[in-house]
Amino acid sequence: MTKHKDGVGYTRPTVVEANIDDAVAADPVTLRRRLLITDRSFCGFLRSECLVHLIRHAHRNGDDKTRDVVLPVLLGRCEAILDTKISDLLPNAAQLRDEVLSDLCELLLTDGAGDQPDELDFYECKFNLAFRTLRLDVIERQLRVVNRNANLPDHGEVDEPDAYEDAFARVSEAFQTPAIQQSTLFLDDLWEAINALPPISARPSFSSTSSAMTKNPTSRGR
Repeated sequence: MTKHKDGVGYTRPTVVEANIDDAVAADPVTLRRRLLITDRSFCGFLRSECLVHLIRHAHRNGDDKTRDVVLPVLLGRCEAILDTKISDLLPNAAQLRDEVLSDLCELLLTDGAGDQPDELDFYECKFNLAFRTLRLDVIERQLRVVNRNANLPDHGEVDEPDAYEDAFARVSEAFQTPAIQQSTLFLDDLWEAINALPPISARPSFSSTSSAMTKNPTSRGR
């Protein structure tokens, strides 16, 4: 089966197709037993792409019982991923994880409707990549909130020595709001930029500070 995202074709892997066929043909008892398998190397393991398909199929056919059995398993896997990818060292890490899961649930519950009724097709083909994209979208959305809350002074506001302290106090306060940074690498970059600021006598460049705050990590593993 070929799916499409942003006009680019991609194919659901054969192993996923076979996994889905087996799961759809299984009786409820067998399906429940297979949902308990967590070892990916075991032949009865159901891939996350398969779980998405089962949830969508059940939702569209009014099979709430199957949907409510499969959904917690998928969300449990997603929680485990977020626990490893979003460090507890980040402010509001738990809230950020909840927001990612909330966005995924919204996609599942609104499947078949809205401007992108087939958005979950991508999740049926490459779940890890799709979920990674969702996670980064949420992080970037929150990062924009950080940037809006961190109102750094312009060139006319640095005549007094306290200008730097006031600016970065506002940045610190923004970090305590529901906004969140992209990763621990982001924090390292930010503090490096702070430490590299010129003496008070020098005029700061807002664009250079903003660039440091919006720098994207070059490596985000799944």
